[in-house]
Amino acid sequence: MTHTIFAVVDNKPGVVSRVSGLFTRRGYNIESLVTGVTDDPMIYKLTVVLNGTEEKKDLLVAQLQRIQEVISVSVAEHTPCALSEMMLLAVPAHTEEDRAQARAFAESLGLRLCLEADAVLVFELCDTPEALDTARSAMRARFPGAYSVRSGAIGLALDP
Repeated sequence: MTHTIFAVVDNKPGVVSRVSGLFTRRGYNIESLVTGVTDDPMIYKLTVVLNGTEEKKDLLVAQLQRIQEVISVSVAEHTPCALSEMMLLAVPAHTEEDRAQARAFAESLGLRLCLEADAVLVFELCDTPEALDTARSAMRARFPGAYSVRSGAIGLALDP
């Protein structure tokens, strides 16, 4: 089962290292860890997606709350929130016909062209993980040489 956990932490040297070290020491299977500054430059927000049981998730939440620089911890399943992830998807396109077909198909899937090089087009999509899975599968089925990278989930709690 996949769980998404939000942690609000002080923006101090070593905090992200301490948090990620907690995962390593406890043997958590982390799918993604995304961190970034908030509107307040002294505060960071971490979004952690992990695979594991309900018990492992509860234990991680309790352990995170014990770290001195952690201000708050919440779980997406219990918090009204918006979750999104970004994907960059490269499609080999050697001819103008290849490029036109890739552009049209990508546009039909909601992908945006962000880079056009000599032999490759790079598209981006920011959406739910499920929507990214669907778009990636469709592009790879149509253009077998397509390859991608994803950012990991970020979340925004809807209660300020």
